[in-house]
Order: sequence, then C-alpha cells, then structure tokens
Amino acid sequence: MTTMFPYRERILAHVPRWVVVPHVRPQSVAEHSFYVALYTDKLCKMLWWNDLNTSMAVSYALRHDMYEVFSGDIPSPAKRVLTSDDTVDAFNSHFVKSMPADYRDGIPTGEIREVVKLADKLDEFFWLCTETSLGNRSVAALLMTVLADIEGRVQGLGLPVSLVEELRVEHNSTLNGGFIDDATS
Repeated sequence: MTTMFPYRERILAHVPRWVVVPHVRPQSVAEHSFYVALYTDKLCKMLWWNDLNTSMAVSYALRHDMYEVFSGDIPSPAKRVLTSDDTVDAFNSHFVKSMPADYRDGIPTGEIREVVKLADKLDEFFWLCTETSLGNRSVAALLMTVLADIEGRVQGLGLPVSLVEELRVEHNSTLNGGFIDDATS
C-alpha cells in the first residue's frame, strides 16, 4: 500500500459520531468533516478572506478530527465538561502527538481555528435540526445550547448577526415539524 494515500483516512467513514446522543440518522466523522469544510469555505467568503487563507482553513477543516481515526469520536458533551482551554488543549495534544507526522502538519492557531470551530458548530446545529425534524425531540435542549454557542462565535468573528437570525428561523421551522430546505440556501 502506498504511504501517499494511506487507507486509515477512509476509516473515518466508519467512525460514528453522536455515540452518546439518541439519534435517528447516524453521521460519520468523514461526513461531518465534509460539511465542516463546506461551511468553512462559506464563512471564509463571508469574511472576505483571500484564496490562500481560505485554502488553509478548508484544508484544516477536512482534517480537524483526523485524530479520531485513533481515538474514535469524542462526543461534544464530553468536550463541554472539559471547561478549561488548557485541559482541552492537553487532551487534544495527547492524541495529536501520537499521530503520524502527516496528521500533525498544518494544525493552525488563531482565526483559522476559530472559523473551523464555528463551521463545526454549524454542522452540529444542522445535524440536530435534521434529527428534530425526523421526530427526535430528545435533542431539542442540546440544539439551544449549540445555537447559543454559535451566536457567541459569530459575534467573536465579527460576522453579521443576521446569520444567527437565519439559524433561529431554521430552528423554529424544525421544532414545528418542518424540514430544512437546502435548495434555498
């Protein structure tokens, strides 16, 4: 097998997310990473980033959970319990240090990381909206927590508040039994 395209990256298609949350439709880490990269690209355009920074951010978004090839999914509720940034960084760096060098390369800090984290939360939000629209009412409280987190991150990056208002409309629609209409976005 070639080392340029290692098989281990394909394992992410079989690493399930949301293992501690009752759900109707499963999501893999690979699917999640794809959506995070899509949302990262959209956020970079909203921030008027140049092509180089956008490319670096999208590349990081595609690989941001790559260590889960080795650890499995680390549920967001568990990450929320780790309230200290130092604790979270130590937790993540333990896995990053144990990864092959090609996984460790290009882990950014600063604004790129913040944009990818917002994109990560957007994927979480839309997945939870989908779950709610499929009848899973057990995630409604989690959906509100994620929306509040998104609002803070949007403000921190200086993005338009109208983004959060659009998400609130989506949220209210799913609570009323509607489905997310991706055709209009």
